[in-house]
Amino acid sequence: MSLFCLVHGSTQSAEGWKLLISELEKRGHLTVTMNLPTNEPQSSATRYADVIVQTLDQTNHDPGDVVVVAHSASGMFLPLVAARRPIGHLVFLAALIPKIGASILDQFKVDPDMFKPEWVGKNPMDDEVARKFLFHDCAPDIVEWALKTRRLMHAKQAMSEICPLKTWPEVSCSSVVCKDERVLSPSWSRRVAKERLGIEPIELDGGHCPYVSRPSALADVLTSAPIIKSHPKTITTEEFRILMKTVADGWNEGNARKAADCYTEDAIYIEPPDKQVYRGRTALYEFFGGDKRPEPPMKMVWHHLAFDEKDQVGFGEYTFQMNNRYHGIVVVKIETGKIKSWREYQYKSGLEWEEFTKNNRF
Repeated sequence: MSLFCLVHGSTQSAEGWKLLISELEKRGHLTVTMNLPTNEPQSSATRYADVIVQTLDQTNHDPGDVVVVAHSASGMFLPLVAARRPIGHLVFLAALIPKIGASILDQFKVDPDMFKPEWVGKNPMDDEVARKFLFHDCAPDIVEWALKTRRLMHAKQAMSEICPLKTWPEVSCSSVVCKDERVLSPSWSRRVAKERLGIEPIELDGGHCPYVSRPSALADVLTSAPIIKSHPKTITTEEFRILMKTVADGWNEGNARKAADCYTEDAIYIEPPDKQVYRGRTALYEFFGGDKRPEPPMKMVWHHLAFDEKDQVGFGEYTFQMNNRYHGIVVVKIETGKIKSWREYQYKSGLEWEEFTKNNRF
């Protein structure tokens, strides 16, 4: 599974990603968002990049599976993020692409075709402007919702300063060009993708905000090659520990999707011989609580984890509590980086772990 870090542009808050987040989660991926500063017009682009990096630093995801997607004006922060921490892939989504040795305003003065002429000088907080330029290809009910997500980011200094980078970071990139744009010029976006990134852009129907107008189609693009790399056939012991911790975190947070995404689509979960049998990620999602937080809440603690990297088989000793407390052990088989088989053996007990194991603790 990949972690998508979604960075909003200058006209919407992180709430605008809501529809796309749902689509990415349906495809088994994780997401993280943040709200960039709106009242710091004198801040450098590095300030905005730091906010993004700080958000990523709070995750435990393998950097190679992190995809940072920046929309519109926030494209100027993308390479700064990759210069500060390892990133798997950058996606410029209908976004500005910075040029080393120049500011965004410098680029516009030299190449005014960056933006559609009709857009220049418009106020996106004006409802009619937003309807015409940002959400013109959205269903009426979606437009009304999207209007409520607007939030201006006044990155005046970041737009006028020379790009802080001396060299472009070594990271793979993609550019998504929206063919019916009314903000950025598609022809400019296509040209600079080739000139600065050395890539052919990905073409998508629709206007400037495809995460609002066509989230499913955009999710298909974002979860396909070259943006998403194939998972390795095997994982390391540390990756196994992270995977098992993510399962526990999902249960403890009441986040069934987070836990279920750790399993393969055709996973088997069983308490032998047939006390509990669940087949498939969808069934596991419902078993873990589905759309509602379980009551009483789950509490899962791992005491010991071990992993055989050669056979891709792992073990975990745990305490689980919901209606009752159980101490147990689970054996799991990993395939393509996720849990294919889960086989648990557990003992119901009112004792705390320390008391339960007091005669043979280690």
